[in-house]
Amino acid sequence: MGGMSERMRWASALSEETDTRKAAQDAASRVAADLGGVPPDLALVFFSTHHRANPAVVAEALAETLLPEHVIGCSAGGIIGAGREVEERPAISVTAARLPGVTVHPFRFDDADLPDEDAAPRAWEALLGVPAAQKPHFLVLADPFSFPADLLLRGLDYAYPRSAKAGGLASAGERPGQNALLRDGHLLRRAPVGVALTGAIQVDT
Repeated sequence: MGGMSERMRWASALSEETDTRKAAQDAASRVAADLGGVPPDLALVFFSTHHRANPAVVAEALAETLLPEHVIGCSAGGIIGAGREVEERPAISVTAARLPGVTVHPFRFDDADLPDEDAAPRAWEALLGVPAAQKPHFLVLADPFSFPADLLLRGLDYAYPRSAKAGGLASAGERPGQNALLRDGHLLRRAPVGVALTGAIQVDT
């Protein structure tokens, strides 16, 4: 992490290259240039149905070109980046940030790990590895066919009532196993992925 004198910086790019590796490299290289070549603390990547067969290639290209500390992402029906939206065509978007003074806590789990509805808030804190006292904010991505996102959101609201929660559902599949989710180089088909952000950051949903 950089010093507190450094300012927070965000950058976003979208590529419509049809080749998956080229598209990921194209978007990542433009984001890297906008960030001055300094590796970001967090990168978010979204890729269309056309690229969902090669999520490992997306992850590799992002790691090689952008060198992010943490990555989350998923396949999606519509891709938004750099102020543009692409639907029903190949596209990959990358958004990344330098977050001085902010700690990024990545997490993943499956529905078997979710605390019971009557569990205490500390059960959720143990699952996510972040105490509510740190006032975390959450970005979460999930597969709608294989994970009860509504239960997760209710749990987050219960255990972290003062935290902002943002994210969405992977939308490039029509049945379980078709969507792809990424977290720090790991490819997942059903578990949600996300990060908690603590420190010098405010999130407005």
